[in-house]
Amino acid sequence: MSGRVRNIIATGKNYRKHILEMGHPIPDAPSFFLKPTSSVIGDGGTILLPHESQRVDWEVELAVFIGSRGRRASPKEAKALIAGYGVLIDVSARDIQIADMRQGNPWTVSKGFDTFCPLSEMRPAAEVEVNPNDTRLWLKVNGEMKQDSRTSDMIWNCEELVSRISQFMTLDAGDVVATGTPQGVGPFKDGDQVECGVDGVAQMRLSVKAEKR
Repeated sequence: MSGRVRNIIATGKNYRKHILEMGHPIPDAPSFFLKPTSSVIGDGGTILLPHESQRVDWEVELAVFIGSRGRRASPKEAKALIAGYGVLIDVSARDIQIADMRQGNPWTVSKGFDTFCPLSEMRPAAEVEVNPNDTRLWLKVNGEMKQDSRTSDMIWNCEELVSRISQFMTLDAGDVVATGTPQGVGPFKDGDQVECGVDGVAQMRLSVKAEKR
């Protein structure tokens, strides 16, 4: 991923089938959290499995790249803020996340380890010939399809998410919005080879390695 990433705003619980997979009710509003820019790696990079976690999961997502400044934008206005799209993996230390959820703690640790945000290059919006709100989103591990869905399963589409985020924080060029993950989340293991993509937008290949103490 070239260029400076300013903020990474990630969305929780935005795919209907994934929410049902987790046994959770459909939310009334999206939830958001931040991932640190130090977690970003690009295509061809290596996801490190930290020794602090016993389960690190994949979550493939459509990434929305913000290209201009905006605050309190309507969904229609939000579309003009979007410079392009890509693919992202919201890598998650699931055991740490569950423990923090039980204590009412934020997800900063479980979502924030180094290498926990593989992010593709941006495909400019003008070059995207598919509808980002209705295209195939997928992830393979060692050649086996693990996540295979369409972005149309999102409860809140790209423009709606950007609009909602802009109500509480000013968005600007360099910001990236992760739009949530579909069903099929599961754990990485040392040595895995990962492929993921958003059809008509971007693809990535990554490797997985257990971090040495």
